Amino acid sequence: MVEITLVGGPGSPSSRYGRGVGGSQGGGAPDVHVTEVDGIPAVWTPVPGPFSAGLLVRMGHADEILARRGHAHMLEHLALFGLGRPGEHSNGHVDATTTLLHATGEPEDVAVFLARAARQLVDPPVARLEEEKGVLRAESSRRRGHPFSELQVWRWGMRTYGLETAEEHGLAAMTPDSVREWSRRFVGRRNAVLWFSGPPPSGLALDLPDGERLAAPDPRRCALPGLPAYYRSQASTVAMHGLVTRDWPGPALASVVHSRLVDELRTARAAAYSPQCGYQPIDGDVAAVLTMSDFVEGRATEVTERLMYVLADLLGPRNGIRPEEVAAHRASVLQGMEANEGGRLVASAWDLLHGKPVKSREELRSGLDDLTPEMVARAAREVAATLLVQVPGDTPVAQGWVRAPESTALPVAGSAHQQRGGPAVLTVGPHGVSLAGGRSTLTVRYDDVAAVGAWDDGGRVLIAGDGVRLHVEPTLWRRGARAVDSVDAAAPRDSVVPLGTGPAEQIPRPPSLRARLDRPGTRAVLGVALLVVVVIVAFTLLLHASVYLLWAVLILGPMVFFWVQRERSP
Repeated sequence: MVEITLVGGPGSPSSRYGRGVGGSQGGGAPDVHVTEVDGIPAVWTPVPGPFSAGLLVRMGHADEILARRGHAHMLEHLALFGLGRPGEHSNGHVDATTTLLHATGEPEDVAVFLARAARQLVDPPVARLEEEKGVLRAESSRRRGHPFSELQVWRWGMRTYGLETAEEHGLAAMTPDSVREWSRRFVGRRNAVLWFSGPPPSGLALDLPDGERLAAPDPRRCALPGLPAYYRSQASTVAMHGLVTRDWPGPALASVVHSRLVDELRTARAAAYSPQCGYQPIDGDVAAVLTMSDFVEGRATEVTERLMYVLADLLGPRNGIRPEEVAAHRASVLQGMEANEGGRLVASAWDLLHGKPVKSREELRSGLDDLTPEMVARAAREVAATLLVQVPGDTPVAQGWVRAPESTALPVAGSAHQQRGGPAVLTVGPHGVSLAGGRSTLTVRYDDVAAVGAWDDGGRVLIAGDGVRLHVEPTLWRRGARAVDSVDAAAPRDSVVPLGTGPAEQIPRPPSLRARLDRPGTRAVLGVALLVVVVIVAFTLLLHASVYLLWAVLILGPMVFFWVQRERSP
């Protein structure tokens, strides 16, 4: 029988928040209860240890835009201000889709924390704004790189889930009004969930507006024109990223892939030290299967090949999913369910917030019991169809794999600016900026620009929605100041991010004359020119005819003069 408990109201056999789960299903630890507290959906179950509780809001980095990124993080900091020493008995966290405020202590103290945190979410103490900007910048300087951040940007660009590890560019232009507007957009009873490691404290009231339930951005929207694909990276790891429908086959697939990679790459071949594969929910319906591996020096090609074909092996007639692999995964999950009741509680709250019903132990066990190799194979096909692979350096890739384009926009027309001391050409037009000079042309269109970073010294960096970055440095391009003026006139105002003044030694400079003369191609051209001069002078000396010397001066003099002027021109 399903039990629903409404704190402060009568019991009910149904709830707008999905099926409730209560009591002990078939013995063992108590199940997760679904309830309401002050109109907010909540989950709780008895967990050994001190009493803990948390407030989850459906608000995260994926809801932001690059030019204003940092508002979710700032609101989390302001909500916690003055509620105790940070990290001691309470803390907060922001991920791609959620903001969590949580505390541990006596139930009455935790209730006071939740009530005050909710109040400050609604009415943030914006007088603290400038101080917290400094705190957030200091926190950012200590943040370590995310192992899958590059894959996320290639898949989603500089939007939604590609922003998870992006810089918080919105701090510079952030105002009290922009923080309040962000709060009004996201904070409300219908966009929040509570969790408790025991029965909710009696009389708990959170003064939140009703608001509206906001769905997370769709993770299946991709910045690339097609998948599967690969891209080359300077990272020293091979990595794969694929999407799968959230259900029992996804975690089982990740478990099988992990075991096979360890057995093959670490044990049998000794080609890698730590191959890994994991499963990460993104929203209520979609999860990511994340795979990565280091490699022994000289074995990058071998490891890359095995990672790129591991899913094909699972689908093949000889190396398909084996029943014993599914059974091993089932036993591991059941053991984890018994050992990590607190983790299941928080995961249940996260699911409920994302519109996924909380499952009882009986339903979880039934899902595991029904799991078959064929179901896991279907999940493998789903991941394979959405696969994005990170290939280190110039490691060879087998025929049949498609390389992801570095830029998804077509080149724009406009004014051309030659690179000083180089072959590249920057085109600045009314619709965007293009850079030609490598093996492809990169373009940032103004109707798809995520941010335009503006340095006080005149440098600009344009970041496209697909993740492409173009630097417009007036020192590096002929008529560079005019190019910057064109960008400033055409770029959307709300996309501009002031970057302040950087150290003078960090301002890019064109290569020196000596450096350009040291280039092999330049040496060849100058060698030919010198040979011509020597021949002319030789004829002049041999024939004692000054007319040859005159012709040499008339021909080579203007050439040298215009070359020098070209190098000096702004």
